Amino acid sequence: MISNMNFKERSLLFAKLAKISYNNNIKDVKKQVKTLGFTEVEFYNKEGAQAYRFMNKEDLVIACRGTEPTEFNDIKADLNAIPVVAETVSRVHKGFKAEVDELWPMVLEDLESKTNDDKKIWFCGHSLGAAMATIMASRCHLYPEVSPVEELYTYGSPRVGWNGYCKSLGVKHHRWRNNNDIVTKVPL
Repeated sequence: MISNMNFKERSLLFAKLAKISYNNNIKDVKKQVKTLGFTEVEFYNKEGAQAYRFMNKEDLVIACRGTEPTEFNDIKADLNAIPVVAETVSRVHKGFKAEVDELWPMVLEDLESKTNDDKKIWFCGHSLGAAMATIMASRCHLYPEVSPVEELYTYGSPRVGWNGYCKSLGVKHHRWRNNNDIVTKVPL
């Protein structure tokens, strides 16, 4: 399904999914994504780190939720900008990595599931969720049971890691940003 879309259609789809990931009403989310062609929904939520898995017969999308201003955990993650060693290579933002570390065991279990072997894997997210999606997508190639990631779509993403990390990402990354958005320019 997603592979048959052109770049603009995919970009719009992933922007919609990133927006939907902020919704806490699972029933409403299922209804919204059904109109976009997804039949299964899973909500990951641990210690304030949140993401959704949207699936159909061909595709598995992980959409990470961004910063919610009323969630202390999100603000703490955004501010914890100390660089730490990434699982892959170089260094990443400690707060973003910590959010991914909370969800990764659940996400990895779904990605490694035999029932998902033939599915194309995609990641997306907005703001903090974009940073989380970037780290998750980069980790996938460390696990031989996980199919290669098709593409990563991020919207308003802060900077995730050092140059070495970005250069070794190993995933086709489409990073959408508004040129006046300060979030996309931090941390320095």
